[in-house]
Amino acid sequence: GVMIEHRNLVNLVAWHCDAFDLTHHNRVSSVAGVGFDACAWEIWPALCVGASLSLLPGQALGNDVDALLWWWRRQDLDVSFLPTPVAEMAFTQEIEPATLQTLLIGGDRLRRL
Repeated sequence: GVMIEHRNLVNLVAWHCDAFDLTHHNRVSSVAGVGFDACAWEIWPALCVGASLSLLPGQALGNDVDALLWWWRRQDLDVSFLPTPVAEMAFTQEIEPATLQTLLIGGDRLRRL
């Protein structure tokens, strides 16, 4: 993982909430593993504004990307993060929650949209 100082996390949370108009009305997912710095980016902004946070059911899915995308599509999300390979698979299969307004992607170079 990446060492993140508290002040940097506070700045990220404030920026994220402002940039994406995140409020207590939003529904946000958390799919990144706790060893990935994106996990903090998913969780803390949602908690700080009182948004609903949909947590991936962890070990229940294992490494099954199809199961992850099945779960993800059914969450009525407004804002979500997906690792690049998972996002590319979602694009290929035209899978996304109907309510999704913002999709954040990271972890690798995006090769297709």
